[in-house]
Amino acid sequence: MLTPNHPPADATSIAHGGDLQRNSRIAEPVKRDAQIYSATLNYNAGPVAITSVTSLARTRVDMVLDDSNESAAIGVTFADFVSPLYGQPISIRGGNLASVRRFNQEIRIASAPGDRPFEYLLGLFYANEKSRITQVFDVLSVAQPVKVLTVPFPGGALDIPASYEELAGFGQLTWHIAPNVDVTGGGRYSRNWQQSQATKLFGFATQLTGNVTDPLSKVSDGKATWSGAISWHPVERVNVYARVATGYRPGGPNAIPSVMSAGYLTRYKPDTTVNYELGAKGELFDRRLAFDVSLFTIDWTDIQIPTISINPDTGVPQNFTANGGKARSRGVEYALRFAATPQLSLSVSGSLDDADLRADAPTIGGVRGDQLPYVPRFSNTVSVDYRAPVGGDAKVFAGVDWAYVGARYSNFAATPVHTIHQRLPEYHSVNLRGGVDFGGFQVDAFVTNVGDSRGLYSYLSGAGANATGTGVIQQPRTFGLRFGAEF
Repeated sequence: MLTPNHPPADATSIAHGGDLQRNSRIAEPVKRDAQIYSATLNYNAGPVAITSVTSLARTRVDMVLDDSNESAAIGVTFADFVSPLYGQPISIRGGNLASVRRFNQEIRIASAPGDRPFEYLLGLFYANEKSRITQVFDVLSVAQPVKVLTVPFPGGALDIPASYEELAGFGQLTWHIAPNVDVTGGGRYSRNWQQSQATKLFGFATQLTGNVTDPLSKVSDGKATWSGAISWHPVERVNVYARVATGYRPGGPNAIPSVMSAGYLTRYKPDTTVNYELGAKGELFDRRLAFDVSLFTIDWTDIQIPTISINPDTGVPQNFTANGGKARSRGVEYALRFAATPQLSLSVSGSLDDADLRADAPTIGGVRGDQLPYVPRFSNTVSVDYRAPVGGDAKVFAGVDWAYVGARYSNFAATPVHTIHQRLPEYHSVNLRGGVDFGGFQVDAFVTNVGDSRGLYSYLSGAGANATGTGVIQQPRTFGLRFGAEF
């Protein structure tokens, strides 16, 4: 955590010389719950195969954050700013509860496998998602940490329920024009309905003029997409293909803060893509070599980009999603695996990606040629795995991974006060693992980030104590033991 008393040497250096320290006046517990249920039903009716896929997922994250050192103004923390109102030193506790429930249902009707010149697939998809974000701010006495202060103001609260519903229909037709050549075309139409509404309860952190419920925000949109591909099988287990497809992401509302800074947008539009891909994948040399290599180009229109709007009076950053106009991503992706022996294998995977804006985007503070946020030019992972039987169903296994992520850039900013679109340095890590698989039961030990490096995953200028900036760093060196069972 960056603090006023231990500023970093530069924008992306870690405070305290990289020594991890906890700087919190109150406990910050986190509780996460996740439930996932799914069911697949298959029915073969002669020349037709019917499939139903149903899923239900529930997630809930309940956390407490110490908001005392967040910036109320440039050079002033929230706790220091508010303390005179209460006549004593105070801490600010932020309770955050986020829950999501999503139901999916898909039904597919397809031609049964067989020696036919044509194959088809038809389907319907439905999704219903309900989410809720609740924030409750408490003012605590430093002298009596369990005492919640409500005079002259309570901390305040924010409640944002939202819903998302989608209905889509799709189809695909494949023509086997030769024993080793296929042509495929498909289409999809989807429509979504979204709504959200924010309620701010009286308090210094949210609303000083009493309880306020914002107008209900509703948005609906629909889009048709299509794809076409041709594939050639020069030899068994090898596929060379070319594909063109369009893509679509729905727009939606941004959370509405109690005070909106200049440049903040309450909603963002859908974005669309045209994707071109040329690749080859398969297995060679008695399946000892597996490969998947592709060249790609993605052209975006109205690309959705995480953006920052920084209040020039307080220096407090506000995150939201905006549209950045035209962008392009092109490069190569690869994944190779070579089995040197039946027990020992080597894997390499990664990408080269040139992703940037293709036009000026003043809404987000970007100009033509700017690299898209958090997309490295180069990333790569190398893995070595060993697995061998030791008697009965038992097998020992061990492995090592080396991962490299190249330099990236942080988010754009609509109202830059501090450094934005900051270049983040490259980082790498080494992970070790080893254990025994007994068939239905497995135990293994692991060490992640062996070198204890401090890779910077993300960076936000203007946040944190005294607006020195905050970031999410690589998990420190971690030792662990895992147990697993199949039943």
